[in-house]
Amino acid sequence: MDRAKKFFDIMLIFFSLIGVWLFISLSIQGIKFSQQTRFVKPESIDYFLMETVLKKVQVGADFTYRYAGKEYVKRHVFKSEGFINEYVANEWIEDKMGQHSRVYINPNSPAKAVLERVFPWKTGIQLLALLVALAYFAYLKIYTLKYV
Repeated sequence: MDRAKKFFDIMLIFFSLIGVWLFISLSIQGIKFSQQTRFVKPESIDYFLMETVLKKVQVGADFTYRYAGKEYVKRHVFKSEGFINEYVANEWIEDKMGQHSRVYINPNSPAKAVLERVFPWKTGIQLLALLVALAYFAYLKIYTLKYV
């Protein structure tokens, strides 16, 4: 009985810490997403390929844009999954070339700009799944305290 209580205490603390970390991460990503409210047309976009640690190919772009009379040069790595090889990545670039016609800008800090504005769905779903697991372990702890 003592071992069960300790186990559920440890699991509750563990899931709580991960939950706090995910909540902070989701908050930061959500704030960044909500701050990118303005957009301009890029003056130039140069795509490039880079190899990841897992030997996959990631697509990035160097782009130039003007905002409030100033010219900015920025590098962006796309959030899409890594590609198996260069040929698939080059096909993705050809498909997406016309779609990156906007540079999303934070008006308070125009140097912070991106080519794609992605809402942090993955982090939100992970946090939701963690809350379900946390509720499950809390229920099991209450159950073991009452009936075991």
